[in-house]
Amino acid sequence: MSQANRVLLRNHGYIVECCLVSVTNYLRFATTLRCPDTARPLGIFRSAGKLRDTKRVEPWAGERIEEICKWFNANLPCPHLDGNDWRAIFWFRSERQPMVRMLWELAAIIEEHGIFVEFIAKDNPGMIVYNDEFQVAAIPHSGSRR
Repeated sequence: MSQANRVLLRNHGYIVECCLVSVTNYLRFATTLRCPDTARPLGIFRSAGKLRDTKRVEPWAGERIEEICKWFNANLPCPHLDGNDWRAIFWFRSERQPMVRMLWELAAIIEEHGIFVEFIAKDNPGMIVYNDEFQVAAIPHSGSRR
């Protein structure tokens, strides 16, 4: 991987190396936590919220989770899907590198607190039911595990 596709994140003494994907169109960060309604892996934002709500998070991490989530609330549209789209999963567009960098940092904090985060990259995440400049919501193809 070229140096241009790598970034080092520094936060509270931790250094995390991550790659910036430029080939794949859609990215998702899923965790080992499960959605109670669908039993699917939770995405990074719901997992960060659950971690923060447990009160077992270190103070610096809780503050940083809050800062990152506020940044996303200010910079990422929050779509309202039709009730028929309840199976849709959100995916980030890989070319939105500032958002991808923030996601890697959030993933590192979550993993630091014992929750495994899986990075998933796909060219075709399923039937797209929502689309904006930063993300899509897609209903997975039959038989797809995510």
